[in-house]
Amino acid sequence: MRVQLDTHVLLWWYFDPVKIQDSASIIRDKDNLVLVSDVVIWELVLKSSNGKLRLPKTFFKVVEKDFVILPIKTSHIYRMRELSLIHRDPFGRMLVAQCMEENIQSYRSTVKFKI
Repeated sequence: MRVQLDTHVLLWWYFDPVKIQDSASIIRDKDNLVLVSDVVIWELVLKSSNGKLRLPKTFFKVVEKDFVILPIKTSHIYRMRELSLIHRDPFGRMLVAQCMEENIQSYRSTVKFKI
């Protein structure tokens, strides 16, 4: 299975694994290809650079070592046109568009969590 982690799940994986313990086996399963989008990296860089989030200096290198990074493609951007405006978060919208375009399962947090 190909699965993409959203921002919260990625943070919980490293910093608060209890929040995803019931379904962390999806990430651990070596038969699964676990992806982290450039969108997630972008969001975390923005949050950490404006002081809303503190991350270890090596955080992004660890993520790149642990997971496959999914780049943003123009086809993902075009796919966003097909999404309804249920929510306007551009990061979330891009993650949905990538999952649709690449036929990837989304492993998203169901809990609202302010970064």
